[in-house]
Amino acid sequence: VMGGCSSTARHNESLKGHGSSKGIADGETPTSFAGPHSDIVNCVASSDMTGEWISGADDGTLSCVSWSSCRVLESWVGHSKSINRVIAAPTINGLLFSGSRDSSVRIWDVSESRCISSRHLSRNVVTCAASVPGEPLVWQGSEDLRLRLWDTRILQPAATLEGYVYFPLTCAADGNICLTGSNGFDGSGCELRIWDRRMLKQLLVFDGHQHAVRGVAFLSCKGSNALRFASASKDGSVCTWQIIGGDGNMESSSFLPSGATSLAAAVDHEQRAQLYASTLDGAVHALRTEFEADGD
Repeated sequence: VMGGCSSTARHNESLKGHGSSKGIADGETPTSFAGPHSDIVNCVASSDMTGEWISGADDGTLSCVSWSSCRVLESWVGHSKSINRVIAAPTINGLLFSGSRDSSVRIWDVSESRCISSRHLSRNVVTCAASVPGEPLVWQGSEDLRLRLWDTRILQPAATLEGYVYFPLTCAADGNICLTGSNGFDGSGCELRIWDRRMLKQLLVFDGHQHAVRGVAFLSCKGSNALRFASASKDGSVCTWQIIGGDGNMESSSFLPSGATSLAAAVDHEQRAQLYASTLDGAVHALRTEFEADGD
């Protein structure tokens, strides 16, 4: 392990099924209910500003649901094909960003219940998106093998980056850095890529997964000069990585009983990262990575 902090990962538990509204914090399973979508729900985003969450589905609709009542407040139609990503970020003034397989991205005003801006780019089949913390910018990946950085104030690409072999399926943002995970199989194409928006270029490529990378997340470690992140793949592997001084390596890996479909992460004040990976068998698996200073 190179510099900064080392990490170890262990699999804590998995969650399945339906249950009460008290949720997993009380050791119980989460609530599920029928919503207004007529097809597969692809993405969910929470809005801390309004106490609501937004879902996007294959039927091209967005739905707004109340946290407190679990009641559907409104539904909006605008995209002509499935919605693959929706973002509700304070940095875009409480507006919503959505991206679809119809090759368009849209900005929605929840208070006015309408789309206020849209942009269609030929072959820009949206596969993933992530907001830049503290800025009105959104990274967006596409099946046209491009990564775009959108300025949500004018809904125009501030930058377009190229260099993929297989298109990105997932992305995450941290300051000037964007992390993407790509589609692939048999160890080909399923890599992680680090991009820098200041230099407008790719910095590093990481191999290690054998099938499509379905989730990525940044991990913070105070007091370290390392950039850390995690990834989850359809092959069932969940890995943590680090970059120090321009060089990178895999720190740890765990294997799930089924292929991963998404990944989320949270780091507590004791520098422990909790990873949550959803899988193809309908479970959510919790893994913990603990960072330890190595005395550099």
